[in-house]
Amino acid sequence: LYVFHACKQRKKNVKLLLCGDGKEREAIERLICELKLEEDVKLLGIVDHVNQVLQAMDVMVMPSLFEGLPFSLLEAQTAGLKCIVSDAVSKESDVLKWNQFLSLNLEDDLWAETILMTDLDYDRLTGYRVMKQSGFDLEESGAEAEKMICLKLQNNGRY
Repeated sequence: LYVFHACKQRKKNVKLLLCGDGKEREAIERLICELKLEEDVKLLGIVDHVNQVLQAMDVMVMPSLFEGLPFSLLEAQTAGLKCIVSDAVSKESDVLKWNQFLSLNLEDDLWAETILMTDLDYDRLTGYRVMKQSGFDLEESGAEAEKMICLKLQNNGRY
């Protein structure tokens, strides 16, 4: 929220979409009010149609303290989004080689500058194509998961 606040100071027409829910929601809502961002931050809660939300975005920002291989980041890349993530996120997650990795120790203004300077003049379909060629295809992955579940059921819970 502080990074978004810094973005807002530089560019008035930005919006922030936050997906998910949890025990920190009340604290997040208070901070949104403190920073006077009520009109510009949308708390979407649990989202069933992530693909539609991703299509509404220009950039995905993930300032995570720790992430292995975040599925949400793979989804964002499949939607053709450029992503700005903390350097705590696994470098293996950068399938498109578009991600920018920033230190969590950087000032909010530097994060904001990176977000706002992201080049958005590119073909988002390229992201989808590259992700699919890299083996991140929902239909193929779903079929593989279904085979594994059936195999496990046939073998009394063992693969």
